[in-house]
Amino acid sequence: MSLLRVENLRTHFAVPIPGNPFFAKRTLKAVDGVSFAINEGEVLGLVGESGCGKTTVGRTLTRLEDATGGAAYLMGTDILGLSKSQFTPMRRHIQMVFKSKKPSNLPCCLFPTTSAWLDT
Repeated sequence: MSLLRVENLRTHFAVPIPGNPFFAKRTLKAVDGVSFAINEGEVLGLVGESGCGKTTVGRTLTRLEDATGGAAYLMGTDILGLSKSQFTPMRRHIQMVFKSKKPSNLPCCLFPTTSAWLDT
């Protein structure tokens, strides 16, 4: 069994159409159809261009954003179907880790030697 299994995750936002006097909105598909599984001992890294939905996937799985559709199972429990209070005890089992942009362009064996890298 996967520790985390995500199936067809969707997170859409209603955003106003600029200049529309009738407050019309359009749908922004920030995440649309993402699926993956993470087994014990594995780590998943989401890589992509700025604005492609990497952070929104993490925010949706940590319940900081509401999913529009799909399913996510953490240790067999559908976490998207839980209320916020039911999800709170499970929060310690899932987290996002952000990597700084500057060191990510360096070869893996190099590490910053000055605090200038830490000022981001």
